[in-house]
Amino acid sequence: MLGDGPAPRLKGSRSRLRHDLTGALNNDLREHGTKLIAWLRKEKPAEYFKLILSLLPPETEADRSPFYDVGDDELREILEAARARLRSDAGEASSVTGAPML
Repeated sequence: MLGDGPAPRLKGSRSRLRHDLTGALNNDLREHGTKLIAWLRKEKPAEYFKLILSLLPPETEADRSPFYDVGDDELREILEAARARLRSDAGEASSVTGAPML
């Protein structure tokens, strides 16, 4: 007897198994997918939503807006400060060039 453990895995068997499994799932999805997705959406909307989320790429920090965690009130303050700065800059420019203020 050579040993009590499981037989060694044949080289390439894992990739063949993955290939066969994905092929079978692809065939099943082509045959039943539309009906299954419609059923899931109607009968189990939370699971349907989880499925959708699982297919989306993860959000990265670079994908987020720089204002991601800024509240509405703070955004209004930032906007007003930016507008005031633009008005101030326009006023300074018109006093130097003689152009009318915006």
